[in-house]
Formats: sequence, C-alpha cells, structure tokens
Amino acid sequence: MGNKNLQQAIEDKCLKALKNTAPLSLPKLQQLSPTEAMFVLAVDGMTGSPMAALNEESLTANFAGRLAAQYTWAVECIGNKGGQAALWGEYSKNGQGYDSESKRGADFALVVPISKKEVRVAIFQAKKARGEQANIGQSGSPTAPEAQWEKLLDTAGTIAHAAGIPEEESLKWTHYVFWRETGKFPKSISLAHLKAILGDDESKKVDTSADTFGSFADLLLAAKAKGDIKQGKFAVVAGWLQLGAKEAKDFLPKLNALTDVIFADEEGQGGAFEAFLAIANQQHSLTEIEPVDRLSVAEHEAGTDAPAHHKKKKM
Repeated sequence: MGNKNLQQAIEDKCLKALKNTAPLSLPKLQQLSPTEAMFVLAVDGMTGSPMAALNEESLTANFAGRLAAQYTWAVECIGNKGGQAALWGEYSKNGQGYDSESKRGADFALVVPISKKEVRVAIFQAKKARGEQANIGQSGSPTAPEAQWEKLLDTAGTIAHAAGIPEEESLKWTHYVFWRETGKFPKSISLAHLKAILGDDESKKVDTSADTFGSFADLLLAAKAKGDIKQGKFAVVAGWLQLGAKEAKDFLPKLNALTDVIFADEEGQGGAFEAFLAIANQQHSLTEIEPVDRLSVAEHEAGTDAPAHHKKKKM
C-alpha cells in the first residue's frame, strides 16, 4: 500500500468502529483481516446514519451496499495473504413462488471462507426496534399470512434439510438483526436463544436491551473465530454453520434458492465457491463477481469506473 496515511486512517477507523459496535471482540482484535474490517466499518456506518425512518428492506439494502463499499478499501489497505484478487459477490435469491422472501422470512445469508476447504454460513432476518422493543409476531402479506417468526422457523427447517443436518442445529446459525435508533449499534440473537426466551408467549414482543441480545458486529466477527471440523462433517461455531468444501458445493445453490447470498473471499482462492459460482453464472444474467485489488481502488479514488475487462460478468 503506497498511501501510508490512508492505511493508518483505515486502521484508526477500524479500531474506533470496534469500540463503538463490538464490545466483546475489542479486547481480542487489534489487527483485523479485510473481512473483519469490512464488517465493523459497515456496522459502524449503519450505527451513525439517520436510518430510523427507513423500512427493513431499505436497511438491508443499505447494509449490503456498505459491505461492498468497505470491502474494497479494507482489502487494499490491510492486504491479503494469497496474492490473488479478493472476490466479492452478491446473488439475489433464485427461487420462485413459495421461496419468495415474503413467504420465507429470511433477508440474506453471509458466506465467509476460512480456508480453501471450509466455509462458514449464517442467515439473517432484519427487524426494526423502536425504543428497544420489537415485534416478531406480526402477520405477513395477504398471500403469506403466517407470522414472520413462524416463517423464519420454517425457513430454518428447510435449510437444515437442504444441508442434511438436524433441524435444531439450524436455529443456532439463523439470526434476527435488530436495527436500533441512530447512535445505537444493532443487536442480534439466534433463533435458538430467541425460542428459549419466548416460550409460549404469543405476543412475540422482545426487549433488545436484554443481555441475551448481543452485538451484531460481534456475531459477524465470529465468522473468523477458530474452529476445526473433519471433512464431510458440519459444525456450528459461534453462531455460524461451518461446512467442508464438498458439502458447501452441494448446499450453497440450495441456500441461494431461499434467500439472497453475499460472500466475501479475501484470499480469492475459490475452493468451496467454485461449483456455486458456476451454477450462479447460469442463473443470474446480471450478477457480477468483482475482483478487489489496487487498480479498482485507484480508479475509485480518481472518480472513474473500472474498465469493462476488469470485472468478471456473471452470465
């Protein structure tokens, strides 16, 4: 990185973002990977933005946009180990009919590789919290009247079946994200914890100030937490499903049929994504996988668009 002042500014911003949004991770992380920096900068940006008036769909789109914007800078300033261009991808759900979000209840999934042989996956549904209170029992659309909570439980079960894992395990890596008022970092909670809290409470109203609700940024940073699995097995590590490459190749296209998928591969090594990307190429005519490297940053600083040959179109 030639611009040391910019690099230092990014590092300072990351540390400040950690302090603002990730209280549990702050003592452990003084040096962030590009993916970790992307997470904390995006969440910190959301925390400081006047987003209270936005609806949940707009908040999710805003967050996805911030992830993409921060990722380029994080890779360029922090660097990666692989020497290949880091990859970023966002795929709209390819399922139809019953698999629409209004009927399924899941907003997006994040996929993060931790090696060429393993990836981690988590699924999220966004809700707004007003005065720390949120209602997850509201009914759906006229064509899908089931309560959102029930739809998300159904989605978790469907995804567990697609992954070939016990249904109760899927509740540990399917989460609600609660966007709060400007200046307050977003909270999150897994369906497993939420189900234990709610019990038979039919109102399905929750208080996000309770200790059971953790920092969303802390959960995102846990994607890079240490954890090992044997090939052909799955594990749930710190709120994330961890899969081997073979299992991920089978599972990711099925996941994309149920919800939008965002992935960040800071080493650009493909691995478990290779088969998924090949399938996505055939299904998404307008989606791009975009290399993140020095040239794209330089062009961004100059206020120009990257040339056509610099982006890999997903056809």
